[in-house]
Amino acid sequence: MRPAPASKRYDVIVVGGGPAGGQCARRLSQEGFKTLLVERCGSFQENNYSSAGTILGFVEEFQIPPSVIGSYWKSLTIVSSSGTSYRWRSDDALGVVMDFGRLKAFLAGEAARHGADVLMSHRFKSFARKGGRVFASVEDSLSGETSVFEARFLVDGTGTDRAVMRQDGGLQDDYIDMVGIEYLAEVPESCYRPDELVFLLGERWAPRGYAWIFPMERNRLKIGMGQFSRDARGPGPALRLCVDRVISDHLRLPSYKLLDVHGGRIAYSRGQNDRYYADGVLAVGDSISAINPLGGEGIRHGMRSADAAAESIGRSLRSGGADLGSYESSMRGYFGDQWRQSMRIAQVFYQLDWKDSQMDDWLAKASRWSVERLMGVLFHYRFGSYPRLRWRLFLARLLGW
Repeated sequence: MRPAPASKRYDVIVVGGGPAGGQCARRLSQEGFKTLLVERCGSFQENNYSSAGTILGFVEEFQIPPSVIGSYWKSLTIVSSSGTSYRWRSDDALGVVMDFGRLKAFLAGEAARHGADVLMSHRFKSFARKGGRVFASVEDSLSGETSVFEARFLVDGTGTDRAVMRQDGGLQDDYIDMVGIEYLAEVPESCYRPDELVFLLGERWAPRGYAWIFPMERNRLKIGMGQFSRDARGPGPALRLCVDRVISDHLRLPSYKLLDVHGGRIAYSRGQNDRYYADGVLAVGDSISAINPLGGEGIRHGMRSADAAAESIGRSLRSGGADLGSYESSMRGYFGDQWRQSMRIAQVFYQLDWKDSQMDDWLAKASRWSVERLMGVLFHYRFGSYPRLRWRLFLARLLGW
């Protein structure tokens, strides 16, 4: 990557070097557009905070190299509060767990290889419009100096901060907070299962949310817990205590080395009312709530939004116009009713006061599903031919409504 931009004028400036921002810069630079990628951290390992688990097709779709992949998984286990484990297994790999930091570095490196400038340790401050151009001010985190860069388009890849779009105003006030914490732990080889994703549901493990155990390479596990925030009930049990309980009661590790602890908050627009674009400015990834509320997967969807944005930007740059409406219509079609249904089901699962016996009852029913059906629900949001009616009646019976 180049240490400093050689120019102040670009076709596109992308703010935020996460998967969506990095993929957008990668695509635009591959198409020959002059691109600047601005990242606030000095290294992509500084905010290596995602569990980064996804389906196997992701690797081919985005041409991800083996060096980014921490492990391949072929089984999925769900554990209830009673300690009962329900496992679905395939003979072949179903998905991967990536090293999030290496993924971001790879995407930025690919963008640089195709001619993009990558500016590290710089934080977005503000932008202005003039004469059909966008002027972005960024601050060097080390020196405190401010530089101004000019482009035809500015892309907000700052995640749920929505730093660029927030400055432009017009954001909806319908966000649901999802908070989470995750440990990166080195465990004994006897406790490491490299091909299994584990989710834990129920009041014992994760009130109003779910906990997880994802395998990384070299006997490392990512162990975390996330929950929907609901102010009426207060903060609830400390998230860190929930993760400690998973380690002590489920994993029963004789010893482990804690390598990192990180956490954060995601603001998800419950009606997907995010602002997608406005006069030369576009948002991608978590800035348009591209994280699915049911399973929490966001990288794959964020990178797809980046591809759609890059396509719309490229078409506009080639034609000399600003056909950005096609980007929003493309993504709203991609999300569709399946995502709205995911939100409804997530609210039932994570915001209602489930009894552990009810959760066990549901898991016992789901245990009869094939692994293909489970993957369809969790990763492709296929809820049946009549999802709204079928799931509402099923959940009503289950919860005794």
